[in-house]
Amino acid sequence: MLGKIETIGQFETALALMRAGTAGLYVGMAFTALLFFLGLYAVWRRDERLVHATRRGQYALLFISAFCCALIYLGIFDGYYFVGYIRDVTENSETLPFKIAGLWARQQGSLLFWCFILTLNGAIYAFSQRHNRTDRRLPFALVALCAVEFFFFFIMCNPESFERSNPFAVEYAWMLRPDWAQVTAVNIYTPHSLVPLAEGVILPKLGGAALHGVHWYYSRPPIA
Repeated sequence: MLGKIETIGQFETALALMRAGTAGLYVGMAFTALLFFLGLYAVWRRDERLVHATRRGQYALLFISAFCCALIYLGIFDGYYFVGYIRDVTENSETLPFKIAGLWARQQGSLLFWCFILTLNGAIYAFSQRHNRTDRRLPFALVALCAVEFFFFFIMCNPESFERSNPFAVEYAWMLRPDWAQVTAVNIYTPHSLVPLAEGVILPKLGGAALHGVHWYYSRPPIA
């Protein structure tokens, strides 16, 4: 697996581009926070101009997320293997479909991909509301949208806060917590009223292994 970088100048250019992508994520996070508070201020002041300023900000967020995605693809196709993510998801011998899928091949890239989808939908919504002068729900919708977008940008800028392993993939006993009954592999939980059913029907069928898992869960210290 050899990259296409052959000179120091090419490496410096590639490094600058990757740093620009990282900076773009921080700019997106800061700009989303600005739009969020601008939307709240627009709700408080009932100022139509501020509402539509928040709406137009969705176009900028789409540009930022598209710019970061484009830089990832540039790194994938030009072989920027000094970037850990690119080194882990692709190599020179891969065919085009696999290189395209490299954007969402791992968690970090998948978050960026879904952030792009989210900002794309936000921009489409903003465009559809460009003539809206009467619906008072618009600023509230924009504030909610900005809050979700900020969350995505935040976890991309602070990945170390979410790097621990998924406990469901490590110890099945996490599925047996008595306060919530795990019913699927995608973290869909039943309310407290169904816990007796889970304890009375599901646990007996799982047998001794399940009881051992419950003992493991309560005997070990909590994961920080």
